[in-house]
Amino acid sequence: MISGRNGFPFWEYSREENNLERMFSQDPIMPLVNTLLAKCLVREERDCLPASQQLLTEVDALINQINARRGPRPDNAETWPCRMCGKGTYRPATRASGMAAHLRGQPLILAQISGASVTDQLPFGIFVCDHFGHAELFKAYP
Repeated sequence: MISGRNGFPFWEYSREENNLERMFSQDPIMPLVNTLLAKCLVREERDCLPASQQLLTEVDALINQINARRGPRPDNAETWPCRMCGKGTYRPATRASGMAAHLRGQPLILAQISGASVTDQLPFGIFVCDHFGHAELFKAYP
């Protein structure tokens, strides 16, 4: 259904001709979809999710991950779900929060790129994922 093609025999979702990651190689969500398929389209019953409630939980978690990855930063939000990993939460990178330690001198470089000095208010905010530690920049709100 996702690919717009007729189905495939049983557990063969990962075969080259059926693999959603291959068909939609530019879509970062497809590995997540394949991970879910691996839990419910299986050859051996013991490898399958044991009940529909677990499948519902997995589907809900996948939907939440997709929404988190695709969603923009809410205006003036201090925290929101990470768009990269879907597991962590973005938090402002400040010395007080301890998140600035992840950046290792990056604010100085970013200030120079933006034409500001280190003591100036930067035209963007730096937010760091508290799960994997990657950073994103967002326009600073007045």
